[in-house]
Amino acid sequence: MAKTLKLDIPGPANRYPLVRLDDLIERSHRTARPSPGTAYDLVTVRLGGGGVVKRTSKDGAEIYPHDKKYAVAGRLIISKLDLKDGAAGIVPRHLHGAVISGDFPQFEIDTRSVLPEYLLAVLLSKSGRAWARKCSRGTTKRKRVFLPAWLESNVQLPPITVQRKLLKQLPTR
Repeated sequence: MAKTLKLDIPGPANRYPLVRLDDLIERSHRTARPSPGTAYDLVTVRLGGGGVVKRTSKDGAEIYPHDKKYAVAGRLIISKLDLKDGAAGIVPRHLHGAVISGDFPQFEIDTRSVLPEYLLAVLLSKSGRAWARKCSRGTTKRKRVFLPAWLESNVQLPPITVQRKLLKQLPTR
């Protein structure tokens, strides 16, 4: 059932090896334990590749700790509910340590193999969004991506030098 994910540009990307997504990223499980009296940023991931942004700030006493994690700068974060609509991004430095819920899993990226920007472009591509849609389960308005199926996808993976060149061919967001 695995799908091949690729950039939305014609040509050379099709001739590169396929690498499973779960060989390029590893889910992070850094549990958050917010402290009362300390303010924490809470984040969300915008649709359409809009990135990772601060949603609000709350005191640690107001944050229910169940299934909360700390965001780590440079990691891939997705919205399980809205990945099919392009809700994925890389955690920016200024949001390192922010609190995220279990509906926003984050992943450490194997940067020796793939540029974070390249991986994000692939996930936000037409094929990436279609695969997320196919891997989503649930009721009509609340379909969440089923991570085990999503992670089975294959990514066309050129060398890092070629990834940089391909990124320059993409329209800017």
